[in-house]
Amino acid sequence: MGKRLNYKGKLNILLITYAFFITMIVLILGFILINKIDKPISNINSYFISYSQAEISTAITQGSVSTKIAELPAKVITNSDMQKTYNKEIISNGMVVMLVVFAIVMVISILISKFISRKVIYPIEKIACSLPDIINGNIDEIDENIFEGELSGVGSALAKSSQKIKMLLKEANSINSYISHEQKNTLAILRAKIQLGERDELIGLIDKMSCSLDDILALNATEDIKYDEEVDLGLVCAEAVDIYSKVYNNIELKIDEEEIPTIKSREIWIYRAVCNLIENAIKYGDNSKIIVKAYNKNGSAIICVEDGGKGIDKEIIDKIFNFEYRGGNLKKDGYGIGLSLVYQITNLSEGITFVDSESGKGAKFYMAFKAL
Repeated sequence: MGKRLNYKGKLNILLITYAFFITMIVLILGFILINKIDKPISNINSYFISYSQAEISTAITQGSVSTKIAELPAKVITNSDMQKTYNKEIISNGMVVMLVVFAIVMVISILISKFISRKVIYPIEKIACSLPDIINGNIDEIDENIFEGELSGVGSALAKSSQKIKMLLKEANSINSYISHEQKNTLAILRAKIQLGERDELIGLIDKMSCSLDDILALNATEDIKYDEEVDLGLVCAEAVDIYSKVYNNIELKIDEEEIPTIKSREIWIYRAVCNLIENAIKYGDNSKIIVKAYNKNGSAIICVEDGGKGIDKEIIDKIFNFEYRGGNLKKDGYGIGLSLVYQITNLSEGITFVDSESGKGAKFYMAFKAL
């Protein structure tokens, strides 16, 4: 509230100064006008005779009027006397006009001040006051109608930004909870295996934790960082298929060997993305055949993971890349972090992710990148 009063006080002082400045300009122009009026008066006859109303009436009826010589000095009015009288009246009336002008300008300035405060300063102050809460993660909805007229787009943009930040914070909290839960479970199993001396399974659990850490790094990376590692998509897909073929027999690899697709990215991330797509196909493919493809098309390097499962309803296709979406109708883990990780990795590699699917007709997940 103190800041708001400070802003309004400064604005009022500025407008009062403006009003005073305008009034002074009008006053100066008035004096200049008075000085310019002197010239016409100085050009008229050097003196006038002042007659009474009766003498003027006699002159009108008789055609002339006579004046005694002794009375002439009292009746003579020089042009200098007329100028002084005229200037006195101008200044007297001018001061009244100046005061009226100043009062009008002041009233208009105050109205402008109130209008600016209500339309611009108050909404900005409201947003500024909410910034500490945003920094601390306490984000309230910003009314997109907080600005009107030409500034209405600002309110809409701020409201959308607020919603986006809230969604990102919610996703970040969900990811942290998920990862913490997964790491705790893995560590508990790892501890049990150590006690039982099951060496082979220990190695598998350690690999799983390593992959999880790679996922964390990918999710926390920013698009500002550029990765120039040359990645052979055919080799990455072959490694992923080789691993999963040990636990899922019905999986096939198809690679364009004549023109091997290559991109700029990080190999470990592309590998994790392919693994997540294969895991997703195993979960929701209803034991159908899974086909992993890597090929070039129209200057793009493409990876496609296809299954013949239940498919995805068109109503939820746009939601499955969000971390918070879970496959509630299936008694398995939801799409969750897997597809959101694929989406993030593709963005970091300046590519796109999309899915082609219909309910009951399987699904094809694509990652498309700029080919080298």
